[in-house]
Amino acid sequence: MNGTELTGTWKFASLEIKTADGKTVYPFGKTPFGMLIYTANGYISYLCMDPTRPKFKSDNLLGGTAEEIAEAFKSFDAYVGTYTVDAQNGIVTHHVLGSKFPNWVGSDQVRHFRFSGDNLMIDTDILVEGKTWHLKGVLERI
Repeated sequence: MNGTELTGTWKFASLEIKTADGKTVYPFGKTPFGMLIYTANGYISYLCMDPTRPKFKSDNLLGGTAEEIAEAFKSFDAYVGTYTVDAQNGIVTHHVLGSKFPNWVGSDQVRHFRFSGDNLMIDTDILVEGKTWHLKGVLERI
């Protein structure tokens, strides 16, 4: 494997997180909507959301109550950037250029990957409220 197998468009089949206390949570629901796109020239685009997230009461793009905005933020994730692959160790590093979460801009997000049949399996540890949680995603090539 040389990493070129990642190139293409992938859709999320599932995304789950194991909390520090061992509980499984689904931040974007059990059937998330999202895509992970790796281009041949080294760019990545990632988006994942809960497809059942509620609409705002107002159609004003800049509108929304504080509660609506908070819920929209929690039920959606996205970033873009470039990527490098360490195929020998099954690691892809996302070099974040823009992100919903401002603290990730300029950071490297390391993901472990492997293939299972036609699926791409991605996993990583994330820091939540000072504790390490483990994220696992299953994606299908489209």
